[in-house]
Amino acid sequence: MTYRDLVQNYIAYYRPRRAAERADFRGCRNLRHAVHEATLPNGKCHVHQRRVGKKKLQLASRRLLDNLTQLRAARTFDELHAAVKNIISSDGVGKLASYDVADRLGMYLRLEPKLVYLHAGTLRGARSMGLQGPGPLKKSQLPKELWSLTPAEREDFFCIYGPAFGKRRSRAGGITPRRLGFRCAVPSACRPRADVRASCP
Repeated sequence: MTYRDLVQNYIAYYRPRRAAERADFRGCRNLRHAVHEATLPNGKCHVHQRRVGKKKLQLASRRLLDNLTQLRAARTFDELHAAVKNIISSDGVGKLASYDVADRLGMYLRLEPKLVYLHAGTLRGARSMGLQGPGPLKKSQLPKELWSLTPAEREDFFCIYGPAFGKRRSRAGGITPRRLGFRCAVPSACRPRADVRASCP
């Protein structure tokens, strides 16, 4: 599979999920409601935050609720991301969780990332594709096939597909669906792995 195949796969299966999530956050009653949903959606951990744990996320939620003015003051995603990290990073909440919370709050506040932030699986994925980190990546630093994705979608793309690069290539230099961990009828019509919320430890 080529970059183009994988981008088409992402657009077909993952973009609708992100659009639905954006619609959910834009429908939040207010910023307080958005904070609750960004940290513990429906009172549960998002799959990305299972290792963080419910207690730390509850504390992060309270700290964010105590600093709503600082969150509202953000005029760009960069400012929002920095504010979220500043507020909750001392509570044992890592880069991935800080980004995810900022990303969800950004959906409510209409603040979209302009760069691709690298952390955890996203950083490993980008490096396996031969891209440099750890700083945010600009559009010009990425393969042109990825330009049709938004910066937030590119971050997601690296996390989902990146680990397969550099490890599991076919003889032709592409990536096979099975090796990516997908079940496919045809190479360009892959089913994504489940992305579900989970109970916190």
